[in-house]
Amino acid sequence: MPSDRSEIVIWYYKPIDMLVINFAVISEDTPNLIRFVDQTGYVFDRMTYGETTSLHDELIRNGFTEVADDDFIKLVGLPEIIKDLGGETKPVYSSGKFWIT
Repeated sequence: MPSDRSEIVIWYYKPIDMLVINFAVISEDTPNLIRFVDQTGYVFDRMTYGETTSLHDELIRNGFTEVADDDFIKLVGLPEIIKDLGGETKPVYSSGKFWIT
C-alpha cells in the first residue's frame, strides 16, 4: 500500500554505482522495520529487528548515510511516495549476502 509524505520517516541512502541508489526508510509507526526502497519508490526488501536494536547503527554499519540537507540528495532527490506492495520482490539485504550483522 502506498505511503504518503505525511508519514513520519527517516531516510537513508546508499549509492550502488553511478546510476543506482538504494534508499532505506524507518517509519515512526513501525520503528523496528527497515524498508529498502528503489529510486522510483517501490519497496524491494525489508528487515525486522528487535526493539532494542538501533536501526540507525545497522544502516550506518552497512554503508547507508542518513539523508541530510546536502548537495547529493538535492541532486538525486527522494522518491515522492513509498509504494509498499508487501513481500520482498528482491531480497538483496534480507538474504544476508550484502548485509553485515
